[in-house]
Amino acid sequence: MSISTISGPKPGDITPRWKSRWGFRLTAELQRFWRGPAQDPSWERPALVFLLAFNAVLYSWNLSINGWANYFYSAAVQAGAIDAKAFFFGSSDWGNSITVDKPPLSLWIMGLSVRLLGFNPTAMLIPQVFMGVLTTLLVYLILKRCVSSMAALFGAVVYFTTPIVTLMSRYNNPRPATVAANGGRCVVRAPQH
Repeated sequence: MSISTISGPKPGDITPRWKSRWGFRLTAELQRFWRGPAQDPSWERPALVFLLAFNAVLYSWNLSINGWANYFYSAAVQAGAIDAKAFFFGSSDWGNSITVDKPPLSLWIMGLSVRLLGFNPTAMLIPQVFMGVLTTLLVYLILKRCVSSMAALFGAVVYFTTPIVTLMSRYNNPRPATVAANGGRCVVRAPQH
């Protein structure tokens, strides 16, 4: 007479139902994000992520040293944080008698940041950093359409280390929003090669 044992799955073989549905799918999505498209070299996406992270650190390092930057635009952001009409029109005073000399898109972005984080120099300049990093990504995407991966990454590095670009991404001048919007338009409308 033999004793038969029931062999079932081992404790490590049982996968919880939630993990089989979401855990592995999430891991696969993260791997796909990290790897990028199959036709790209395997080093390209990690290099791009590192480049953009380095770009963000470079632009945001000791950001508050700039103080209020350009007082004219800082006053417009402060007025927009208090009065909705001044926010919409880009007025530099609460009475809406003086408006800034540029379209208010950049002021709207800085105004939303100030409404979320409070009125201080860092909260006002953080959107400029993000717009600078976004523009670096857009430069990479534009170049990627017509040159190799290495050349596109090199072009993005040359762009974000240019002193005037670094300065404008750490200052509250409306130029980073304009450059990011124009770069986005180029990415959408540029012909495929």
